Amino acid sequence: MFDRSGSARVHGVIVDGASNTVLVSENSIATVSCADVNANKIVGIAALQFVMRDVRTGDLVTVAISPLDGEIDESGIEELTLVIGSTTSDQPFRIGWRHEHTRPES
Repeated sequence: MFDRSGSARVHGVIVDGASNTVLVSENSIATVSCADVNANKIVGIAALQFVMRDVRTGDLVTVAISPLDGEIDESGIEELTLVIGSTTSDQPFRIGWRHEHTRPES
């Protein structure tokens, strides 16, 4: 979620069934890179990096996502590359995304 100041906040849960790892993020401030990769005049999210907490150990883990098609600029299902710590997913990760276009206040 982006607020009016342009800050991005992340809320979510990642569950890895293979290792029983559960990561949570509640209101984590994110680093965002934006671009209009597909030149449709809508700037989208090209990369997002944030911190999540491992609920078992309490450790903080850096998570990064980047869309396979270059940017997220509309609502729907996106295929992403997911990096958790130093591990990159070997399969695309699918996520439902809600994108709301807002105009700056005049």
